Amino acid sequence: VLEKGPDRVYSAESLSLDFGDAGDVGFRLHTIKGDWNYVYTYKEGGYDNSGIQLAYHDEGGDPPQILPAKLGFASGTYDVSFNIDTALLTLTAK
Repeated sequence: VLEKGPDRVYSAESLSLDFGDAGDVGFRLHTIKGDWNYVYTYKEGGYDNSGIQLAYHDEGGDPPQILPAKLGFASGTYDVSFNIDTALLTLTAK
């Protein structure tokens, strides 16, 4: 769980993140506890670091994950922050 800080930036420190051997394991950013349909995910077009957008996922199955390994991140310990106004996700390796 990311904690709300000043200026609508949510963050957590020293999270151990495992992106899987094939880089196909990620995470989701949900906006409302208990309402799993609203999720932040990559903008249409894939994993080119073009940004993150809020999407409503009402289809069957799981909503898409953010897959940091697709952007070159390795499994490890990270500080994570997400600015909800600019939709900027930052992973800082520890």
